[in-house]
Amino acid sequence: MGCQPTSPRAHSFFVRLNYLLHFPSA
Repeated sequence: MGCQPTSPRAHSFFVRLNYLLHFPSA
């Protein structure tokens, strides 16, 4: 993930998405 979104809102979204992808135990 070298491409970071400019908007902090989008960044938070990708962080949460990345978290879900790494921990799919929901």
